[in-house]
Amino acid sequence: GTGDLIQFASSSNAVALAINSRGHIRTGGTTPTTSSCGTNTIIGNDNAGYVNVTAGGPTACTITFATPRVGQYAVVITARNSFNHGVTATSTTDFLVQASGVIVGFYYQVLDL
Repeated sequence: GTGDLIQFASSSNAVALAINSRGHIRTGGTTPTTSSCGTNTIIGNDNAGYVNVTAGGPTACTITFATPRVGQYAVVITARNSFNHGVTATSTTDFLVQASGVIVGFYYQVLDL
């Protein structure tokens, strides 16, 4: 991308990680899918993104990775509204966010351990 100082790319030249001239980190990858999450849009990739729920009032949301993880990982969730939330289940293929109230949106970041 424009302004990247460092890029790490796959064998197909798709950017996997880049650091731009402002020190911002950008990860590449395919967008994961959601299930049991009302009507929503998801922006991002397997490493970080945003889920915006537009209808359905879900209290849980499953994010299924486009590419399964290898080994353990941690998930950090930041809620768009003030619901009590947590990641209650993880596997190499997905993670589950559950809330005590209606989910309207959340940011996620996934870090391999």
